[in-house]
Amino acid sequence: MREKFKAAGIHFLLGLVLLSAVFCLIYFVWYPAPFYQLSGGQELMELIFGVDLILGPLLTWVVFNKKKPLRTNLLDVAVIACVQLAALGYGIYTVMQARPVFVGYEYYRFRVVHANEPDPQEMRKASAVIPHGLPMWGPKMLGLRKSANNEEQTNSALLAIGGISEAAQANLWVPYKNVEPEVLAHAKPVQRLIDRFPGQSEKIRQLLVKHQLELNNTVYVPLIVKDAFWTVLLDKNQLDKPYYIDIDSFED
Repeated sequence: MREKFKAAGIHFLLGLVLLSAVFCLIYFVWYPAPFYQLSGGQELMELIFGVDLILGPLLTWVVFNKKKPLRTNLLDVAVIACVQLAALGYGIYTVMQARPVFVGYEYYRFRVVHANEPDPQEMRKASAVIPHGLPMWGPKMLGLRKSANNEEQTNSALLAIGGISEAAQANLWVPYKNVEPEVLAHAKPVQRLIDRFPGQSEKIRQLLVKHQLELNNTVYVPLIVKDAFWTVLLDKNQLDKPYYIDIDSFED
């Protein structure tokens, strides 16, 4: 029995080291705060941990037997490790495909776009906006142009109704710098946010202090991330650097 626990323990520690590296990749690169929570990175990581950190060592504990030849035990563990690595690879691929890639300004609000949302064929046509493809190092800011005509507007609306948001429609993408004047025109002073949510005023002020944002120079825009509604705070002089706060600032 002692040998079983030893073998399972070694398997667990090796898996923990590997998964720690995977966690750092997901948490700090693909799903930087607050997207680890908002875009489902946490749930996906928990699933990976459950499969690779619990089931693997458990299977090793079941199959390992001191009475077996060493070669047989090593072969059994190697098979388990191969299955684990295959499952881990698939899990990492799934997480990568679901990562947030853009925070798109969708005419009067921001919306987070994930890698598996845009049509790959349409993205090829947007190479001037994304010359290096979808970002791999956290979501970037993105703008949307207005529809060129009624037909395009109707098609865009139908796609949005079908689940492909306007921000995920690559044919509408433009560099974020192109829409910064529009962002500034529609954004509201952060003091208005404080007045609307007095119970959250301390949290808002703490964020301002943390990022050295001036009250009179900070504005806000509502944000949609999947089914969650947050708020983006922006410095008027640096509109491409968003700060996120978990307040639903949409107005009726």
